[in-house]
Amino acid sequence: MIEGRANGQRVGKGRYILKKRMGRGGFGEVWLAEDTLVDDWVAVKFPRAIGADRESQIRMLIQEAGSSRQLSHHNIVRLFDVSREVDESPFLTMEFVNGPTLALLKAQEEGVFAWEKIAPIMQQLCSALDYAHGKGVIHRDLKPGNMMLSPEGVLKLTDFGLAVQTRETSEAKGGSLPYMSPQQLDRQKPEITDDLYSLGATFYELLSGRPPFRHGDLEYQIRHELPEPLDERLEALGKANAVPPAVAAMVMARLAKRPDRRPQGAADIAEWIGITLLEETAQSTPSEEQVDEKEGVEGATEDALESPSLVDEREIGDRRTIRFALTLGACLILLTPLVVFLLMRDGSPAVRCNVCRL
Repeated sequence: MIEGRANGQRVGKGRYILKKRMGRGGFGEVWLAEDTLVDDWVAVKFPRAIGADRESQIRMLIQEAGSSRQLSHHNIVRLFDVSREVDESPFLTMEFVNGPTLALLKAQEEGVFAWEKIAPIMQQLCSALDYAHGKGVIHRDLKPGNMMLSPEGVLKLTDFGLAVQTRETSEAKGGSLPYMSPQQLDRQKPEITDDLYSLGATFYELLSGRPPFRHGDLEYQIRHELPEPLDERLEALGKANAVPPAVAAMVMARLAKRPDRRPQGAADIAEWIGITLLEETAQSTPSEEQVDEKEGVEGATEDALESPSLVDEREIGDRRTIRFALTLGACLILLTPLVVFLLMRDGSPAVRCNVCRL
């Protein structure tokens, strides 16, 4: 069950004003909100009600979110805070990305991305994953719906709700079936190679228009069958896309059934296709853990999200202009008495007289 929320509603002791619902799915809702304390936009994620008492719910959410605290990278959505007010649902505040997911862009591109458009996205995504894996974090839910693109072309990887540490040895549930590796499907110990399989399934879909397996018994196919080569899939779908052979081979290698036959890291993928990983760009460390209650049901497909209602760039620009004008005006008001005082103290009698006439 999802609690009813409305535009203009205040949450977080009135600090955040909900403006537009950007998405809704099995995990809950994501809203665009105004942070009245810092006068800026944020994304607010509310978890789906899970039928547990409040304290158990909060503990579960924070436990799921623990992995994301240490991640601070230009291509990973920043986490700001966790609200746990006693009289309202807990929620997460995070960086607002004024752009669509790759899933939505794929629909707008009639299902197929040219390699020229995919190359810079892959470069940024590999950089983000290389960084996260270096911190010991496995995402475990890579898919087009969890990758956003800003108007400036900056990729942002989001939704670390299912992420785990590489040192964890317990079974882990969840994921989105069309992008899950055979090992993740079987709930084996999470490994970096699970992310690399999901990355392969994601780019297979972006380049061909469909995930590697899309009909019939997906679990059996993921475990036992090889996907069609990209050129054959494109031909079967009646689509044209000039995918470089090295890129097609790399995508297929990531979909190997055995993890030891996949590239062992994002850096290996970049080297294979001749792209350079971007250097790490640190950002502010989030103040609290991420809260991301996400349903982990085997056999589930990608959560159905509404098309995001984005903020008009002119509205963002207007807010920044107003903020600058107010700041400048306040500085002038504060400095004027000081200037008058200095002129009165150090100026000549003629200057003091002229000041008095002002």
